[in-house]
Amino acid sequence: MLFLYFKAPFGAFRSFQSIEMSMTADFVTHSAAYGLLLGLAGVPRESKKDYAGARIALGLKGERLPLHGRAYQQLHWVKLEGRVEKRKGKPPKGETLKAAFERSKGTKPDIRPYIREFLHGCESYDEVDHDPTGKVSGARYRLHGFEGYIGLNDSALEELVRRGVEEPTTLDYWGLPFMGDNNFFVERLEVSDDPSPCRWFSLYQGEPLSRGARLHYLSVWTDYEADNESEPRSVSRSGSLPFALTDTKDSPPDKAWIPVQEFNTKQ
Repeated sequence: MLFLYFKAPFGAFRSFQSIEMSMTADFVTHSAAYGLLLGLAGVPRESKKDYAGARIALGLKGERLPLHGRAYQQLHWVKLEGRVEKRKGKPPKGETLKAAFERSKGTKPDIRPYIREFLHGCESYDEVDHDPTGKVSGARYRLHGFEGYIGLNDSALEELVRRGVEEPTTLDYWGLPFMGDNNFFVERLEVSDDPSPCRWFSLYQGEPLSRGARLHYLSVWTDYEADNESEPRSVSRSGSLPFALTDTKDSPPDKAWIPVQEFNTKQ
């Protein structure tokens, strides 16, 4: 059994949604944690099923979840002029996408807001400060990030992760470690055999919640790729499960250990 401590200033753990509103989960998800562990172990994405079934537990360091922030951007939509129909064996009618891009250069005929959520630990506090002119300045900000533990119970993968963190030159990496979104890197990583006290994400199975508690849906496995040409890409083995945060505990309870593996949607 291994516990990976992490600390990061920002993170984003997205589900598959409309591009105009890209939301994030409340914390690191099991699927994202699994991807981070594979990256540290030097295991390529194409081989992620080799360690499917490994059990993962997620712990929140501190009492509060990270805050949700939003970044607003412009999304430029390029419309095709004329009616476009795709018929088997025949080319589509109307303007081509290449022609539409050429026509729209230098113009912005259809601008829409693009909202991206992210997690952060930035808090504001009021501080009254008088400069020589008598002007008063107000709120200032501090960034402390968010931190937690990823528990791993799989002997083969544990050894690779430990080597990847403590002896990074002994493995070939296929990418940098990041927190869900590859724009957000990790500030600190440490491997330990025992975690410090945490609040753990425990699988919810219908029991009454304590006052003020709520559920958090975290993705356990993401896989939208077809296994063969006869299987449509829309057949997904991805899935999420509901979790509730425990009180602060020295180690994860049994219901916090979740096997990461594909969901069988055909059942």
